[in-house]
Amino acid sequence: MEGSASVVHAMFILKTLVFLLGGGLAALWVSRKLRIPDIAIYLLLGILVGPSALGMIQLPADSTTNQLLLTFGAATLLFEGGMSIQFSVLNRVIVSVVNLATLGVIITAAITALAAHFFLDLPWMYALLLAAVIAATDPATLVPVFRQVKIREHVEQAVVTESAFNDATAAILTFSILGIVMGSGEFSWGSALGGLAWQAAAGAVIGIALAYCAAWAVARLDWIRGHEPVLLPLLIAGSYLLATDGMVAVGLEGASGFMAVFCCGLFFGNGASLNLAVPEGGLDKMHSFLGHAALMLRLCIFLLLGSRVDFAALGRHWLPALGVVAVFMLVARPATVLTSSRPHPSGRGMDKIFPFENNRSFA
Repeated sequence: MEGSASVVHAMFILKTLVFLLGGGLAALWVSRKLRIPDIAIYLLLGILVGPSALGMIQLPADSTTNQLLLTFGAATLLFEGGMSIQFSVLNRVIVSVVNLATLGVIITAAITALAAHFFLDLPWMYALLLAAVIAATDPATLVPVFRQVKIREHVEQAVVTESAFNDATAAILTFSILGIVMGSGEFSWGSALGGLAWQAAAGAVIGIALAYCAAWAVARLDWIRGHEPVLLPLLIAGSYLLATDGMVAVGLEGASGFMAVFCCGLFFGNGASLNLAVPEGGLDKMHSFLGHAALMLRLCIFLLLGSRVDFAALGRHWLPALGVVAVFMLVARPATVLTSSRPHPSGRGMDKIFPFENNRSFA
């Protein structure tokens, strides 16, 4: 009986994956015809086939399959985003990135809180809590958009990098406001800053170390030649697991797995800057493999996210929620960019964080 149940469950997962990939390919065709980012079509299709509509996708949010797709999928998109960033370009916008990831999050949250207070009639502290939760941007969402909507290279890489680092500021805001709302009196700015700094720094160190080891192996070990794409899922899953479970296993506080993945992709993608020349054929294979894997995982992620939409709640609050979203998109984020960034037409006069001259990237 147990074996039969496991087979039924495996068939259910297989059918779900077939539907996700088949529906995603159809949505991709529609997005190409309409010339709009594919994730918008994935989300709409997910809403249509989710439990609140046609009910064709019935994958619980806490299921192993759902969590695996979302976690590994987001990690893969982060790795791809990191590989696409070049140190030479990042050097010119590093000050804007820091401002956007710190001061910018606070400005976005403040303006969005005003909108939430007036449109949703929320008390000020709850409005601030909602704003802090949604203030951070997500590179897993931005990277696919920039694959289809071309903008200036330095702007794209500044936005992607900022979105990878602004989670820390948003988390501090969220937990500080949550502590006030709950009235626990247990929140400490010092411990919050220290904990987040540790998670980010430890994750970055793990990702960079693993990237260097992988770049060295690809550049120096002949037996890896021809099998370079096998390293990519190993790097993505390995950096995430080392930062989370690996740190706990040795008695330390867990680090940020997503920070480890992003930094691993960033430094692995700039392997030439580490004086580790990788054969061109290997680069082409890895780039092709990562692009196809990211596409499949991207369509699965956004179809699943769309299927989570609750029509009952949306029907009760759609108009004021639309007002909050409009202020967030059309007022808060533009104001954040205007106040936190500065023009860098040539990059002159800027302090460079990555002192590398040879910046040939994988991507």
